[in-house]
Amino acid sequence: VEYNVWYLFERKFRALINFKRNLWDSEYRELWGRIRFFTSDVLRLDEFLFKGSVDLVIAHPPYYSSIQYGELSFLWAVWLGLEVPFKEEIVSNLQQFTVFGNRLIRKDDAFFERKIRKAFQKLYELLRSHGVLCIIFNSRSRRRRENFVRCISDAGFKIIEMYKCPQLYSQRQGLSKFIKENLIIVCEKS
Repeated sequence: VEYNVWYLFERKFRALINFKRNLWDSEYRELWGRIRFFTSDVLRLDEFLFKGSVDLVIAHPPYYSSIQYGELSFLWAVWLGLEVPFKEEIVSNLQQFTVFGNRLIRKDDAFFERKIRKAFQKLYELLRSHGVLCIIFNSRSRRRRENFVRCISDAGFKIIEMYKCPQLYSQRQGLSKFIKENLIIVCEKS
């Protein structure tokens, strides 16, 4: 199915404007000056955030190899004249390589786990003491889920809660056939 790009962009933009308007009109108005939303490469967040300055992070990291975000966004990026940073993408994809020193390294599960651990370490540095990290994650592989959770712990986080949330089925989201549930992981910087 092909969607009208402008329509999708406009719909998302209007939803964002409505969200901000509703937040401004709500009882959270006094917090408005303190709330900031960022979308960025996690390893570059310290370019505009200070260590120990963040209260809450909600993260939706890559699902190992379930979704190839870089490849899916390649056409859009080229169309918009943007560079697609395949080298930096945190993904498990045996068809991709990255350069480390003077060697080519395959982007396998071990590569993914090293990079995601670094990402969690960066978030740990940015969070205040007792700051909260909430992660939405999915993998059908038990080994990958266990390794992912280990990467969170290795970064210093204390896992407070883990919830399994069923994936809602939608005919517009073909992914629902493959992802049966999401794992919500709530962590605290100790």
